[in-house]
Amino acid sequence: MRRWMILPVLVIALLSSVAIAFAQDTGTTPAAGTVPTLPDVSDNAEATDASMTAAEATQAYVTLDLAAGFPLDPFFVSVNGGGKVDASTLSPECTGMVSSNPVLTLNWSGETDFARIFVYSDHNPSLVVQLPDGSYVCSGDTNAMLFDPQVQLNAPATGTYNVWVGNQDKIGLIPSVLVLTTKQDVSVGGFQLSGLVRRPQMREQLAKAVDTLNLADASAVQSAIETALANAASAQPLTADAALTATTTVTGVLPGFVWPVSPLSPAPVCNGLSNATPALVFSVAEGTEAVRVFAEAASDATLLVILPDGTFACADDSEEGANRNPVVDLTNPVAGNYGVAVGRLSAEAPLDAQVTVTTDTTSAPVLLEPMAPAGASN
Repeated sequence: MRRWMILPVLVIALLSSVAIAFAQDTGTTPAAGTVPTLPDVSDNAEATDASMTAAEATQAYVTLDLAAGFPLDPFFVSVNGGGKVDASTLSPECTGMVSSNPVLTLNWSGETDFARIFVYSDHNPSLVVQLPDGSYVCSGDTNAMLFDPQVQLNAPATGTYNVWVGNQDKIGLIPSVLVLTTKQDVSVGGFQLSGLVRRPQMREQLAKAVDTLNLADASAVQSAIETALANAASAQPLTADAALTATTTVTGVLPGFVWPVSPLSPAPVCNGLSNATPALVFSVAEGTEAVRVFAEAASDATLLVILPDGTFACADDSEEGANRNPVVDLTNPVAGNYGVAVGRLSAEAPLDAQVTVTTDTTSAPVLLEPMAPAGASN
């Protein structure tokens, strides 16, 4: 379970990709700096001129102007691979069936050491790139295990590049993602969309539960929490002799993403809907080497640990893809009072949970297995 926040650059890249993949118009070429649009890419449109070779095509489904150092790197766009034209009409080494028109025309400017173009798919795509000098570079399978193709252009020249995505199985269209990058660490073998956007599917009703909350409300709650920590005469002291536990029922709708996140936090943002008061307040003595905090619930929960400086250390899972009960570990924590809150992922029902705080870092929450993917069957 990954619900981390999207970086602004990735938000822009995804919004651009969605708009490119689904927009349609009469086929006019967009002005530089605007989101490009698509002409009709349906099977019927290709069937009207299936005899035309790809080399005769002049209009791409997507036209893109990019300069070296472009900020949306990697740039990716959703496309359909395949078509009714044999890719070998471009060059004998090209494989698969492609559309009559290129899926992408790239107007490139500037200097870079290299550029990679590759296809990310669950199928068997091929890739054809026409260079500014009119020659072609083609790719089928990257290797015997990796069917996605990749083309690397060293010191790409300024000019126009046409790109086709093919289907080596030849029948039908295959959904794919076409990726363009100049980053050394982005390549066809390691690319994962889930590495760019890490949140799972979420219920849209959650937005309704928190739509009345503003940052002023959040600031007031945080101030109240900080005051509670600073003045908590009833804070339970944490010792090596025994763990501290508390039970809580989460009915609140305070969203975790509004809280300031500590550099010590396992997750870059906090998630879930929590109560306005901590489930447990505890004190840590000077010289404590390690503190482990975890929550146990019958359904998915998040964990928010409020530190003495008012920042938060948060977690979703204790083991990525293995245990949905969350854990926060603090190494050499500063002395002071700490608070613990639990978050729920759905505002539709309360969440009962138990919180444990211990100096024993081998202690772990009971196993809450990951949810099966939608549509999975035994």
